[in-house]
Order: sequence, then C-alpha cells, then structure tokens
Amino acid sequence: FNSWVEKIENGSLSINGETIDFDFVVNATNSQNTIEWLSCDNLYFNAENSAIKEPILGLIANKKALINNLHFVTDIQELETDKSILSVTVVGEHGLGEEALIKQVQAELKTECKIDDTEFIRRFKINQALPNLEQQLYSPEENEIWHDDKTILAGDHTCNASLNSAMSSGKKAAVAILSK
Repeated sequence: FNSWVEKIENGSLSINGETIDFDFVVNATNSQNTIEWLSCDNLYFNAENSAIKEPILGLIANKKALINNLHFVTDIQELETDKSILSVTVVGEHGLGEEALIKQVQAELKTECKIDDTEFIRRFKINQALPNLEQQLYSPEENEIWHDDKTILAGDHTCNASLNSAMSSGKKAAVAILSK
C-alpha cells in the first residue's frame, strides 16, 4: 500500500527491493508502458439548481461541441452547499487557454443544456484520462488478458475506453482467476 511496484512477474511483485509472491496478480495499470493516452479537461461550476436532478451522466451528442459529458455532483452526493455542483468533461485537444475554455464551456452549457447560471470553481487537466485504442472491443478475449500464468490484465485499456469497460474487465479478470 502506497508503494511503487518495481516489477510484476508470474505472480510476484517487487516492491522496495523486496519480492512478494501471490497466487495471482491483477494488473490494472499501464506497467508495460504500451498505452498511448488521450487527455481531458474536467471543469467544476456552481449552479443555482441541478438541471438533471438524477444521479446520471449527461452526454452531449453534438460532435462539434467541446463538452463530452456532464453530471451534477450534488445529485450523487449530499454536500454542505446551497448550490448545485456541476462537473463538465471536455475530451480532445482544443488549443484554448483556461479563460477561453471556461467561456466556451459556459456558452455550450447554455445552448446544449439550457444551463445558464454557472460560476466557475476549478479546472483539472487529466493527461492520462483515456487509453487511445485502435481497436474497440466489447470485452477482451480471456487468452488476451493473461500476461503470464499468474498475472492477468484488467482495465479499460484491455477493450474500450469507458468506466463500464473498466468494471467489466475487472469482473472478467476475477472470473478467469476463479476458473483456474
């Protein structure tokens, strides 16, 4: 816990110069450094009210829009605030400085979602947000997720870039291990 894994090999982890053996290891990282990553910007805003009022993710279907998805954090979790907190994700390169990005996102929130009462809180630039995959699979083949006899790969980089894929691959890894 809170240690850098130096090496993963056939059910063994090398951590801080010590090798620890396990029955199986689930590797949900890019330890092979073979993944090319896509970045995203995540912007948070205060809003007077939630425009969704449900714990769901809103997707923007307009391919020309900067905004990919949004959700109201306060629809998922109660926070000590009298405002609704809106999380907005921008996927892809946009070449905008922070001020221009905020203005463009606020303009799109108005036109795409009818949300026009936002106040910017904070921006996070996430450099390794999604794996850039040439092939998108619904689910990886079991023979493709075994790195060696005791190490199995899991994560969205094994099939398609999504939260659902990350969870599904973790389940598939667990089932594969239990079958052995």
